[in-house]
Amino acid sequence: PGVTESQVAALRLPTLVLGTPEDLIHPLAAAERLAHLIPGARLVTLPPKGRDRAAHFAALHAALASFLKDLA
Repeated sequence: PGVTESQVAALRLPTLVLGTPEDLIHPLAAAERLAHLIPGARLVTLPPKGRDRAAHFAALHAALASFLKDLA
């Protein structure tokens, strides 16, 4: 909110965008759009937390670890 698409597209920093299907507050389509707008952004789709909390957090931790490792 309060940020235009052109402002988002002007970002030039490593960016990890996380999304999950079945999220009614932050739809996966919003994550996909955000990742598309930010040059070089990495999009990772996580399993829905409501279906398998352990799998969701395992995928989240793996995505963050991989992203941070790639920054080093």
